[in-house]
Amino acid sequence: MEFEIKVLLADTSDYQILTKALAPLFVKEETYCDYFFDFENEALTQTDSVVRLRVPIQKPNPSTLPIWCGGNVFRNKQENEGERFVPTPDTVTGDSCYEHFLSSCRGPNPIRQQMQIQEQQRAAACGVGSVDAEVASASSVNDPHNDLSPLAALGLSLDPADENTMNLVEGACGRLVFKQNNKVTDGCQLNFIQEDNNVPPDVVKDLLLQGRNNGHATSLFRVLERYAEQRQHEFMQQDSIQQQGSSGSDQNKAPILQILERLRYISNQIRKCAPLQVEAGSEDDGGNFYYSQVRHAAGTHLQLSTLAETQASNFPPYELINMGHYISTRRTYRYLRGIFSTESDSDSNDLLLGKVASTCTSTCTKEQSWRDNLKIRIDKTFYPFGEKYELEVSQIDGPLEDEILAEIKALLIKLQVKYYLGSEGKYARFIREMRNEYVQSQNVQDVKLRLSSFSSYEEVRNNLNEIMMSVQGDSAADPNENCRIEGSRKRQRKCHELLPNAMAPINEHTCELTASDLTEFQENYFFDGPNRELHQQKCFLRLRCYNHTAYYTLVLKENQSFKDGQQISRTSKVKPSADVARMLIQNPTQFLLAEREHNAIARRLWGYFGLRSLCDTVRFTTTRVTVPWLSAQSQRASPMHGVDASALGRCLSQGSVSSQSMPASTRIDFTLRPTAHAVHPFVGVPGSRQCDEEANVVEPLQIHLDRTQYLLPSRLKEGPQQSFGPPLRTQVTFNHPSIVDKQSDECCELYEIEVTNIMPYTSPSAVMEELTHILDGIGVEWRPGIQSKLDQYYTLLSMKGDFPTFSQE
Repeated sequence: MEFEIKVLLADTSDYQILTKALAPLFVKEETYCDYFFDFENEALTQTDSVVRLRVPIQKPNPSTLPIWCGGNVFRNKQENEGERFVPTPDTVTGDSCYEHFLSSCRGPNPIRQQMQIQEQQRAAACGVGSVDAEVASASSVNDPHNDLSPLAALGLSLDPADENTMNLVEGACGRLVFKQNNKVTDGCQLNFIQEDNNVPPDVVKDLLLQGRNNGHATSLFRVLERYAEQRQHEFMQQDSIQQQGSSGSDQNKAPILQILERLRYISNQIRKCAPLQVEAGSEDDGGNFYYSQVRHAAGTHLQLSTLAETQASNFPPYELINMGHYISTRRTYRYLRGIFSTESDSDSNDLLLGKVASTCTSTCTKEQSWRDNLKIRIDKTFYPFGEKYELEVSQIDGPLEDEILAEIKALLIKLQVKYYLGSEGKYARFIREMRNEYVQSQNVQDVKLRLSSFSSYEEVRNNLNEIMMSVQGDSAADPNENCRIEGSRKRQRKCHELLPNAMAPINEHTCELTASDLTEFQENYFFDGPNRELHQQKCFLRLRCYNHTAYYTLVLKENQSFKDGQQISRTSKVKPSADVARMLIQNPTQFLLAEREHNAIARRLWGYFGLRSLCDTVRFTTTRVTVPWLSAQSQRASPMHGVDASALGRCLSQGSVSSQSMPASTRIDFTLRPTAHAVHPFVGVPGSRQCDEEANVVEPLQIHLDRTQYLLPSRLKEGPQQSFGPPLRTQVTFNHPSIVDKQSDECCELYEIEVTNIMPYTSPSAVMEELTHILDGIGVEWRPGIQSKLDQYYTLLSMKGDFPTFSQE
């Protein structure tokens, strides 16, 4: 097995320090543009797979490229701090191709137009007027690309004399790659690749012109099929292939043919609305994330044995579409173990002085020979949202992965380079940030009840199975209800419903769950303006980290109100990358300045609320248990997919729950995902049967059992006191007997049960009545919720007599 190490550099200065230090080991430099393709419902992206076409291009003139600094704010050398540079006819140079590239990414394209059309059709079909898509990109009017040729619109040119676009390297071949299970964990990546390294220039042109040829869609599959036939004929002419055995083996097939077969298989699975037979465990399965990936690849390989049967269908394959593109400049360096040794710091300055250390080591000849072939790659990637810098070491033998990573860390520490272990690939980052420009805000209604004590919390925890499956009155004996629950075992999940966890084990009848799959540990960070602008308008900004992982969500809630245990708010939610989340935690104001151009929430804070700085206000933790309310009568859900209700009951009866569970993004998804567009707005084809079916599917209610822990400081920071209004009745249980002692820290806990995912046509009062009837039946003491978790914290501070002074970075 071969692994790859990915490390994200923090800033431009770190990139410059590292490239200068490694200059004696320099091998080559190349610039290329990566294009990515996926199906219309993003089946590849949802399963962490990638189809990438890499096109070599000529490196632009660095002196004319724009500068991205301060965490992705677009500026040039002469602009004032905090102002965005806007190109004018006097400032655009001969290499304005980069401006064209940025415009092509920011401006209108078929994907963005499709997203807007889909949102309008879904809102009209559901009759829900509260949902609106806040479009973050510039208007399609006056788009500078409207008059460009198809390739120029892609930022490329086949004419070397064309100075307005980036030029393809003359005669250079493209590289088509299909990556399966393309995930990065703690800086390490193991993926399974099928690649064709020599795609002819004419085929590259046809692929890039897909969907842009005189307004008529060009089938990308048709282009690939023609090329595969030609390549397979050449491949079979080789003497080494003719001497091999069975012609049906993958070894006897050209790489492009293998890629095409896998894409056709996925396409046919989509058309047949059948589940992808992904046989892979979770990241915690067996304690080894990589073995689960190996099983995934093996399962995928076995699937190809049924390819002949699948291809018997007469339906044409679903079309691939161009998901986007970006440019990278890659510098390659030799890897010498003597330089990266962690054993001695006596020669720590040798590298900076350009003195290449000797590679004499006691390692065996085989290992030394393998190490000599290692290369360090430092990438400078130009995204539409700014530059990112990465260090990669590829083709690492499995047993030496940890050793190589330790050596890389030692090198970066010696050079005082700030870095983060990689948590996602370039394409995943690209898609994530582009989606963050489109946040769908919607009116959300929840039911919130406060549990009086820890014993009540434990009582509910131990009876979650009964709550989940309890049915009032005589409906428990309703045969239709029993059939509905039983049918959930047999109904299969569709490709477009594999949203948060394509790597979860998906069987035909049931998914076996454990207690940890239902529990997540949340770290909550709240931010506000220096004068509490958000709090005064009953709004809050929250960043949530799940299970100490690199998975985060950023939520802006507006106009939040409580009445008799019912909560209503208007919510916007994005999923920031790990480096953006760290920026927000470490320097909130820098996040606001850096992200206001392309992050919908940051843009709303800047434009609508008028904030010019952010402050870190409150932090606390929550342990949450989540289960679907399968038998709720107030909102009857469609049959669940791939989950056995009895499996949920077994895991709920296990008692203790580990807080070290999988993050919400990779947890087994035991809920329906008919509103996939809310998370992945590209999903679905307008007017298709898939969209029609999704509009009629009802998700089950979700029950959240929360245990929130507050740590009140003995004395807050000195500064002007700020009142948060008259103290309200608190619903927090104190672990200490008194709250008047201001000299010691106090640990307080809040116990709540919430019901979420309430549809617009569902009455929250009916949901609350049904839930309280069940709680009364098991003898649990409860009261209607009167405050959010954040307001509860402020109430505690008011009761304690302290008032917080917000820290501003």
